[in-house]
Amino acid sequence: MLAYRWTPCVSRLFRTGTGAAITLLIVVLTAGIASQVFAKPDFSAVPADGFAFVEERPFEVLISQSGPLDSSKNVKLINQCEWTTYVISMVPQGTWVEAGDVIMELDSTDLRELAQKREVLLVQADAALKDAEEDLHIQELTNESRLADAELQARLAALQLDGYRKAQLPQQLHELNSAVALAEEELSRSEKKLQFVTNMVSLGYRTNSDREAERLAVMKARQSLTLAQDRLQVLRDFTSVRTLAQYEALAVETQRELERVQLAGSAALLSRKVRLESRRRTYEIHKAYLQRLRRNIAACTIRAPRAGEVVLGTESSSTRTPLSEGSRTRYLQTLASIPDRERMQVNLRIHESRIRLLEEGQSADIRVDALSDRTFQGRIASVSTVPVSGQFPNYDLREYRVVVELTGDQQELKQLAPGMTAHVAVHTARKSQAVLTPLSSVVQIAGKNYAFVRDQTDVRLQDVTVGLSNDQSIEVLGGLQAGDEVVARPRVTCAERLLQLEQTMLAENENLAWAGEFSL
Repeated sequence: MLAYRWTPCVSRLFRTGTGAAITLLIVVLTAGIASQVFAKPDFSAVPADGFAFVEERPFEVLISQSGPLDSSKNVKLINQCEWTTYVISMVPQGTWVEAGDVIMELDSTDLRELAQKREVLLVQADAALKDAEEDLHIQELTNESRLADAELQARLAALQLDGYRKAQLPQQLHELNSAVALAEEELSRSEKKLQFVTNMVSLGYRTNSDREAERLAVMKARQSLTLAQDRLQVLRDFTSVRTLAQYEALAVETQRELERVQLAGSAALLSRKVRLESRRRTYEIHKAYLQRLRRNIAACTIRAPRAGEVVLGTESSSTRTPLSEGSRTRYLQTLASIPDRERMQVNLRIHESRIRLLEEGQSADIRVDALSDRTFQGRIASVSTVPVSGQFPNYDLREYRVVVELTGDQQELKQLAPGMTAHVAVHTARKSQAVLTPLSSVVQIAGKNYAFVRDQTDVRLQDVTVGLSNDQSIEVLGGLQAGDEVVARPRVTCAERLLQLEQTMLAENENLAWAGEFSL
């Protein structure tokens, strides 16, 4: 490898900043590079059969890829059992079945035992739910009775208070006032009569005994008046006030009791409703779980939704081993499929570098290993715009899913079966005439394309411009012409030349970078 050292002399020369120094360095670098490029070291000769001719002929760009055959109308039987279970019986691969026939049986023993236990829990939950419903009904009736009694007591207390205030008390006051009035009248009569008898005694018409009797009558009348007045005062000042207070307190208390009964009834009713709702939900949970178990038990029997040949699923997505008796199954796993043999397709995974060349509608030739003497026709049905996940061990590989539908006679397509390996060649571009060279004859170094061309007894490096390519040939747009002989596999037969070329270009890039840096 050509290398240059930065000596103190050269350093002092460049610190002067003269253009002559820069020019001198470039000349030296150029001379050194030229001496290496045009040097003629001894390289191994290219074998006589290591050359190929550049041709001008019709050119077709093909993208070849292999993939499995599948039906475009494939009825997949998905495992709907949410529990992990095992296959206990199944029909053989390729068996013809009618709609409703049993294809596979999964082990449901554990599920049936669990369902029996859940049935017991469901019965208990149902009994608890009915008890809660009866308790709620009893509480509603109890609340109605207590509320009616409390309302009655409150109403009676209000009527009693109103009756005493508006009827009993006025009546008692009226009776006592009347008694006072009668006593006053009786006292007045007795006093008048005593006065009359006293006058008669003084005239001698009555005796002192008569006057004494009248005086006693006046005393009795005065005493009766005093008693009547006392009764009236006691009623007005004490008895009526106390009775009114008692009736008012009773009315207030019965109203409070009514509110307490309402609140207590509401609280008790709410408690019964909460318990009822809790037990109802418990019942629904047990019921739903039991129904789920029964659905999963039913899902352990896989039946054919339509007539056709059975294609068994694989044990996992990373292997093609078909399911067998004793295989472990998981939820949503494809257990089997019944394809439509009249509509077949090939599922391809195309590398991201070639996906831009594909589009829907492009024609394709398909060959199947099982029918190697036949070529089927097809077209691209869909091109995914989202890359699919990489497969082991190349998880970082970015590939896109392309679906190629097979076209042609349906009777011929019935000879194909899902799972067969198909080799697809997609026609992406055609040219009537193009200058072509073998794809392996062109090498790329530092972003440029080169070819080794026969030059009498040796080979020379030729810069070429390329266009489209397929799996065998690449289009030459410049640098080569039809009839030229090029090295077919320069990576093998010209490895020493390529190594020297790469080292020379690396040195050239480093030295030019130094020159550019110091020129600044």
